[in-house]
Order: sequence, then structure tokens, then C-alpha cells
Amino acid sequence: MFHNTMLSRISGLFRTKPRDRFSVDMVMFYGEELAATPVVTDKTAEGVVEILRAVAELVIWGDQNDGAIFDAFMEVGMLDALFRILKQNPPHVVVVQGLQTLSILLSQITAQTSIYFILSNNRINNIITHAFDSSNEEILAYYVTFLKTLALKLDNTTIQFFFNVEERTFPLYTEAIRYYNHSESMIAAAVRTLTLQVFRIPNAALRTFLVSPPVAPYFPALITTLATHAHRLQAAVTAASSDPASGPVRVRAALDALLDHLFYIHDIYALGLAGINSVLTTSLLNDLVRPVLVASVTRSSSELSSELALFLLAQLFHTLDDPLLIRALTSALLTEDVAVRQALVAALNLNVGTDELALPALACLYAVVSNDAVRSRDLAAAGLARARPLSLTSLASLEDRESTSWGNSSQFSSCDSEIAEAEPSDSLATDLSASAATDASTVEPAPPAEHNEPAPLPAPSLSLLSLPSSSPAASPAASATDSPSAHDATRYDTPSLDTPFPDALLVTKLLLLAHHPTRSRLATMHLTTALLSLLLGSSLPAHPALRTLFDIAYVLVVERLRSAFFELPLNLFTAMFEDEYLAAQRPPRLDHALADPSLLLPVARTSLSGLDLAKRLPSGELEDVTRALQTFFIFRNAKATLLPLTLASPAGLPWIDAPPPLAVGDSIALQSLQSPPMPCTGSRDADTPDAANVPRMLVIAPPAAPHLFVLVERPAPDAGDATVVLVGHLAGLAVTTDATDMSVIHGLVQPPSPLLRTRKWSFWAAFPSMSDALTAKSELERGRAAADAARLTAIANHMGVAPSSLTHAL
Repeated sequence: MFHNTMLSRISGLFRTKPRDRFSVDMVMFYGEELAATPVVTDKTAEGVVEILRAVAELVIWGDQNDGAIFDAFMEVGMLDALFRILKQNPPHVVVVQGLQTLSILLSQITAQTSIYFILSNNRINNIITHAFDSSNEEILAYYVTFLKTLALKLDNTTIQFFFNVEERTFPLYTEAIRYYNHSESMIAAAVRTLTLQVFRIPNAALRTFLVSPPVAPYFPALITTLATHAHRLQAAVTAASSDPASGPVRVRAALDALLDHLFYIHDIYALGLAGINSVLTTSLLNDLVRPVLVASVTRSSSELSSELALFLLAQLFHTLDDPLLIRALTSALLTEDVAVRQALVAALNLNVGTDELALPALACLYAVVSNDAVRSRDLAAAGLARARPLSLTSLASLEDRESTSWGNSSQFSSCDSEIAEAEPSDSLATDLSASAATDASTVEPAPPAEHNEPAPLPAPSLSLLSLPSSSPAASPAASATDSPSAHDATRYDTPSLDTPFPDALLVTKLLLLAHHPTRSRLATMHLTTALLSLLLGSSLPAHPALRTLFDIAYVLVVERLRSAFFELPLNLFTAMFEDEYLAAQRPPRLDHALADPSLLLPVARTSLSGLDLAKRLPSGELEDVTRALQTFFIFRNAKATLLPLTLASPAGLPWIDAPPPLAVGDSIALQSLQSPPMPCTGSRDADTPDAANVPRMLVIAPPAAPHLFVLVERPAPDAGDATVVLVGHLAGLAVTTDATDMSVIHGLVQPPSPLLRTRKWSFWAAFPSMSDALTAKSELERGRAAADAARLTAIANHMGVAPSSLTHAL
């Protein structure tokens, strides 16, 4: 050994480095250099690292420019030399560079024959199975990256270099899955990418191998890991109640880890491999859903809280879409065990003080009903039939059917809490409907709130419908178009305990949410209305009693908003209304809400929590008004879905919905104006001073745009038309007279809504005399008053109230 080493060193003295950096001679030179270093030590490590780095660069260049370079690379046995070096467990910098060199070569070489040469003769498998120091995070990261790079080269042809069918060995896969749950997220992500690439290969022997011992336990292990993430999330949620500062951050981190793992399982399902999906489904149901999640919902197990269990069930339905799995999940949740349905009923009870449990329950039911993979007949078996398109011609038969089934039902009285017993049924519909009826008559008062609220409704909900019903022969058109108020409740039938949907519970819950607006989060209203829309669609007119409940709730919401109108200055309220009007045009992202960790935390009651108002209770007068506005738009959007024919189509807010009817550059016919224009000079304050010498005219509330004022220029002194050079809104306009020159006025234009992304701006106008300036100021103020009144009238029309109930605030 000593003799060979000495010969290598002596021969090295006579080796000279070729001048041509990219040549076959350079490859031979590097090969001789590695051969001359049989043992890598700390002293020689740096030189070996440089050689490996240079070899990678040289071979990649040769792949694109000179094929002889790769031939020389294989001829000198560079891969064998590299494996010989790695087997020595050299300094970690050499190991890292060796793995990085292999990854670069495999990812950058394009010639397929070159890839085959590298993968042949079992060289790569020997490197894969080498026992690297996995305790070194840097080495492990490069090793897993190397494995992932190999996996990306896998196809039905290259799989033969890694998977031995006769010996049933696949080191690339078996070595990689050891790190599927590594604490370092990048390593775990690389393993997931590798496994998904393996699963995609259309090789029957390989797919049989994947679901057979000894590697088959990988899939149950994925479900066990998912359960572990669930328990970690539970621990984070429990700790967050005593640590409001950093607790939510830990909850978010734990939830992100769980969702990452769940999306990986979704990606496996999405490949559509029946064998793997069957193993996953069996393990998911038997190791997580039934013993942990469902048991926690029914409180037969204390592993997780009911809130978290419902939340996680919602995640499963929201994330996974394999039809067979969803069918099994639906059965496990809704039809297998009556205790689950009873627990859902308890979670969705009418006591608005249980928002912490009701919100995850709503999220769970919404995720179930909105999942396209859930079969309608499975939902119908659980009493959760989706809405179907309903024509006006079918309303008569539906009204007859509903009146027949409801007309003989027991009556609910505010003075009597006796409820007729429902017929035994295994459907969720019976449980939910019975709960709606029972809770409607025996609802417990919620704890006192800090904010002023309306007096409690006497026996809210179904007891309002206890008087005898009218004849079912009412006109279907009238049934579809009338919009009853709270005083019309006696016109409708009382729903029986076996109504086919849990609609009574949901609509009655809306009624109480409307009556106690500061005791539940807006997210609860969003999910309740969204779920109700999925269940009923536009068929609410066919359910007279439920329609009455909804109309009562809508009246309460509107009345609450009308009361809030007088709690703030007019300009502030109208600006807030316009903001929420614009925000309501964008439908809420319920998919984001379903995965929001704030659903798992105690309900926050202050803005210091950092949560959006939709995820917490309001704090202070301003947030109470904002809450009233947002509640109104939630209900109004729901009414547009549930009762589309009863909701008038107002003009909306024209100054927001449509661009201004006049813009700079437009032409105005001066003879069409109702009042003569006022000669002046003027411009925006930000314009150049040259505008002071240009004769212009002030036009207030032109016929085409009564809510605007404009400055115009005549192209010629006797022209009948004028060109618009400045446009501003009259509403909210502030006008003052110049302190030094009474013939000059200044105006501050306030945009209708900050969400329109237009800033405040100011202008000036100079008139021939002080009296002309005062007249212009007076006319502008009169136009502002008229614009404010029109603005308020449009808001009143949108709210569905008489403008006179608001305009006296002017």
C-alpha cells in the first residue's frame, strides 16, 4: 500500500494539467488525479471536492458539445472512483460534493444513452444503499435530493435499473420512505415527490410490490402520521387558551403540517390506483375516522375535542375527492351510527351561545354537501338532499305536498313546551328537524352581552307559526313573489317533525343569529346561509313555514341596520355602506374559511386578537355598525339565492356600479342645461398655473349626471358645445371661500368609497365677482345636499326600507 501510494505521488509529479479546459485530456487528467488519491483525508478533501465539481461541469458541457467527453468519463471509471471514495466515509464536504455532483449529472444530462450508462451495472444502487451519516442534516438533505433526482428519471424503461422483480427489491423507494415524516420539511417534501413519481409508473409488478409486504405498511403509516398531526394540533389548541400571544402561531404551524400531509394523501388518491387507494381508505376509516374523529364527535372518546374532530372531518371532505372514499366517509359520518347524527344536532342547536361548536359543525356539513364526490342518494338517506332547480309550474304541487305533510303536525306554542314526538327514523333529517322544533320552544336564554340588543323574541322560531294554516290552494305565483313580514306569520303552516331537510333548524338558527347579532361570528352566518342555499336553492317559496322564518330574520337584520344608521355621522355611515356593498360583490372564499385555524380557538372579543371581524365578535360602536352592515349583505345575498323572485332589483348604487356618465374630454350641449353655466377660471390644485388664464364654465348637476359637477371649456366663444376638463362628485363635497379673495372658492372632493381606490382631491375656481363666487358656492352646496339625498335614497332602496325612514337624518 505504501509502495503504491509513493508511486502515485511520484507519477503525479510528472503529470501536467491540459490547457484545454473542456477536452478529453482534461477528463483523463481528473481520472488520474482521483486514482492517485486512494484515501481521502482532511488534507486532500479540498482537492477532491474541486475535482468533483470540475468533472460535473465538464461532463455537462460535453453532453451538449462533445460526446467523446462522456465516453472518457465512463472509460476512466469515474463513477467507480466516486463510489470508492464515498465508501470510505470521507469528510462530510466530500460526501456532500459527491452527492451534489451525481444529482447535477442526472438532472442535466439529456442524452438518454448516457443516462442508461450511468444507471447500469448497479453502481447507483450501491450508492443508494450505502450507509450515509443520516445524523448530519446537510448530508441527509443532499442524499434525499439525489434520490429525488433519480426518481424524476424513472419511467417504464428506467425502472429496470432500480426495481428487481425476481428479488422483490427496490432500494430507491425503500430507502427514501424511511424519511417520509422527517422533521425537516424540505426532506419530507422531497420524499413525497419521489414516492408520487414512483406511484405514477405504469408497471403492474411494481404496483403489486407497493401494496405487498414489506413495504405495504407505508400507507397505514401515513394515516397514523395524520392522526399524530391531529393530536399535535389538539395540544396546540389546548395550550393556546393559556398563551394568547404565541398560541395561535403554534396552532397555525400545527395545522399547516397536518394540511400538508393531508394534501399529500390527496395527491396519492388523485393518481387513481385502485390497490393503493383501497389500502389507504381502509386504514383511514379504521385507524382515524371511526376510532378517533367520529368517536370524539360522539364523545365516546376524549382523544380530541368535538370541535377539532368536526373541523378535521370538514378538512377530509374538503380536501379528498376519491368517490369510493367519500362514499365511505359519508356513511361513517351520517348513516352508520345514530349517535353521530345526535351529536351533530346537539352541535347545531338553537342556543346561539354555542358558536364554538356550531361553527365547526356547520363547516363539516357544508364540506359534505358541497363535495361533488358525495352522491345525492347518500345525502338523501341522511336527510341532506341537495336543492334541485325548481320551476314556477311545480310550486303548486310542492305547496300541496308541503301543506299536506305539515297541516296535520303538532303545533308549537310559546306558552307550552310540549312537543309531539317524532316517528322513529334513522335519518339525520328527523334528528335535525326534531331539534329545531324542541329548541324552538325551549331555547335557553344566552348570557348577557356587553352590547345593547333587541329584547328577546318570545319563543323564537317555530312557535310563531302555531296558528291554523291557510288553504293550500294559494296561487303559486303569489307564493313565489310575496314577501311576508313578521306580522304575516299566521298565514303559514307549521312544519312537522319529519320534514325532509334540516332546513327548519338552519333557518331558525338564522332567525336567532339575526336577533342576537353580537353573540355569534359572521363566519357562522356565512356557513349557515351557504349550507341553506345548497340544500334549498331557489325552492324556499315551496316551504311556506321556512320562508316565514327567513323573512322574519331578514326583517330583524334590516331593522338592526336601520337602527345602526343613526349611531354614526351620515357621511361615515354611507361610506361604510359603500365599502361593504363593494365587498359583498366578491363572494366569500369558504374554502379558506374551512381551513382557518381561528375556528379552533376560543372566540375572540377584541380587535387586539388580530383577527378579521368575520372571525370574532365586534368590539365597540364602529365595529357594531360594521357587523350590522356585513350581516345585512350576507342575508341579502342569501335572499337573492333562496327567494330570487321576491327580491326587487334596485338600481343599486349607480355612482359605484357604473363609471361616471361624464368624463374628461366628453362634450356637453350647453343649450340642454337647465340652468346657465357660470363663467370662471379654475382647475385642480395639482394642475399647472397656466389654467388660471383659460376661460371656463362651472356646470352643476348636468342632466346626464345629476350627482356630478364639471368644469367645461368652449372651443370657440360662440360654440354651442363645451368640452369637459374636470369632473367631481357632489356627494360629500366641501366648499369654502378663499380667505384673501372672496371671488375665489376652494373645494375638497371626497370619493364615494375608499375601495374605489380614488383619493381625495381639491380644486379652485375664480369668478368675475364676489357675488358670483357666493352664488356658485351656494349652488354647489345645494347640489351636494341633493346628491346626498339621492345617495341616501339609493341606500334605502337597497335596504328595502322607505327612504323617508332615513332621509330625515339629513
